Amino acid sequence: MGSLVYSALQLEGIQELITLTVFAVFSAWHLGQPLKWNHYAAFVLIAIAAFLMFYEGPSRY
Repeated sequence: MGSLVYSALQLEGIQELITLTVFAVFSAWHLGQPLKWNHYAAFVLIAIAAFLMFYEGPSRY
């Protein structure tokens, strides 16, 4: 699968999203550091960026 299906930038975006999600859960659960509104806002923006990396635009047919 990997680079046969996705571009290098798309794979990097997936990796970032997974890494930040795991670290946010780890820091909140294990380290006891609560997530604040700006963490949630940043995560939403990163999710939007990941969506845009895969968005190919409207079909022209």
